[in-house]
Amino acid sequence: MPVWQRIAVRTISLLSFIGFLVLSLSLLVVTTTLALNLFVDIKNGKIISIILIAVISISIFLFNLVFFQILHYLGTDKQRLRYQSNKDKWLEIWNDVLWNSAAIPLTKDTIAVDALVEMAENISLDYQDKFKEIYLVSGLWKNDLKILRRSNLSESKAQVLEHLATISDISNTAILQKEIKSSVREISILAFFALAKTYSKVDLDKEKIIEIFIPIIDSDRFSMGIIEEALVLLGNNAEGPLYYLSRPNVRQKQIQASLSAIGHFANLQWADWCIP
Repeated sequence: MPVWQRIAVRTISLLSFIGFLVLSLSLLVVTTTLALNLFVDIKNGKIISIILIAVISISIFLFNLVFFQILHYLGTDKQRLRYQSNKDKWLEIWNDVLWNSAAIPLTKDTIAVDALVEMAENISLDYQDKFKEIYLVSGLWKNDLKILRRSNLSESKAQVLEHLATISDISNTAILQKEIKSSVREISILAFFALAKTYSKVDLDKEKIIEIFIPIIDSDRFSMGIIEEALVLLGNNAEGPLYYLSRPNVRQKQIQASLSAIGHFANLQWADWCIP
């Protein structure tokens, strides 16, 4: 759902809540006033008239609000069905490319990349190289990079980072390292996680993994919890950084992060050195 649409939904929901709250309070006041009118002689009947007019006005407002909410729901539901239909179409296309060696079509359709990422998440890593090829040749990778460079919306950038993390092409390392330095904290964290996910799916020696990740950890850009999560996302390739972080004179935050992360690898042979 686009950002503007999410804002509209939240705004309408908030207005609905406020409207119903005001209506409830108004009805309470009217009921109380009418009840008091049974026992107290109120000479100025304008008070009740004003309250009733206010209640009627609010009721009309709420009726219109509910009406527009219904229209919005119908429009959103139609949009959802259209999206799913297009996604199913692209899933068929990518399946044909993957299993029947069909030609890779050129596209900038955001639904196409959603479908491709969904497939990449659910199919064996043995086909990872094929997904990389489709992502690159179809033009989706180029379009995602354009969004990453030009978009001012954090949500759009977050989606692209998720695409890069799922496709897991180490040729995107420099791109992710640049986003890690973003002034937007959420984007920086997501880029760090995307880099960790990317390198969790490759077979590299420990020194190379240390060379990539230790400078990021040493930059003091991230909290202990974020470092721990990134180490966990690295999977088996976390071995090198964890050994490195066990050396003397390491910051306490980094030691705590590494000790917390090692618990996730307790069943792995290389983790025996620090498992009691």
